[in-house]
Amino acid sequence: MKILRALLLTLLSALFLLASPAVRAGSATWNFNQTTGEWESPDNWTPATVPNGPDDVATFSASDRKQVRLSSSVTVSSILFTPDATPYNITVSGFRTELTLVGPGILNQSGLVQTFVGNNSYSHLTFLGDATAGEQTTFLNKGAISDFGPDESYILFYDFTSANHATIANLGATGSAAPGGYTKFYDSSTADAATIINNAATGFGDDGGLLFFYNDSTAGSATITNNGGQSEFLFATTT
Repeated sequence: MKILRALLLTLLSALFLLASPAVRAGSATWNFNQTTGEWESPDNWTPATVPNGPDDVATFSASDRKQVRLSSSVTVSSILFTPDATPYNITVSGFRTELTLVGPGILNQSGLVQTFVGNNSYSHLTFLGDATAGEQTTFLNKGAISDFGPDESYILFYDFTSANHATIANLGATGSAAPGGYTKFYDSSTADAATIINNAATGFGDDGGLLFFYNDSTAGSATITNNGGQSEFLFATTT
C-alpha cells in the first residue's frame, strides 16, 4: 500500500510539473507590462510560458520594456516582431548561453531596427536549417574583455541559413592578447545581402573582429568592411 501511494504521489507530481506553465515551453507573446526583462520568466509572456522549443515562436509586439535578456540557452523556431512592435534590444548574456533558431528565423514586420547583442560571456547565436537573420536587424558581437579571453561573442550560420539583409558588427577585443567577436558561415549558408563590419581591436596584441567562410558557404552580395587598427596586431579580417 505504501509503495502504491508513493507511486501515485510521484505520478501526480509529474503531471503537475507537466501542467505547470513555469516549466512547460510553448509559443508566447512578450507582455506589454512587466517587472523584469528576463526571457526565462513565464510571467513576462502570454500565455505564461517560456518559448524554448524547436516549434516555438517568440512574438514581440508593443511593450514598455524593450530590453530582453537571456541568461540560459534557448531554442526557438522563430522570433517574430509584429507591425506594432517597439524597437527591442535582445542580449544573450549568460556564460556560454546560446540562442538557436531552427525554423524561419527572425521575422521583422515592424519597419524598425531590432537589435541582438552577444555580451562578453562566450555567448552566441546559432542559425540552423533555413533560418534567416531577417531584415532591419542588427547584431553586435562583442570582443573579449579579459586578457587572453575567451569571453568574446559570436554568430554561427549552418546548413542553408542566411544572414539576409542584417547588419552584423564584429567588435575588436579590449583585453590583452584577446580574441575579437566573430561570425562564421558553414555548409551552404550565405551572407546574402547583409552588411558585415569587422572593427579593429583597441589594445596592443588583440584581435579585431573576424569573419570566416567554410565549406560551400558564400559571401553572396554582402557588403563587407574591415576597419584596420594602427598596428599589425590590431587587425580585423575576413577569411
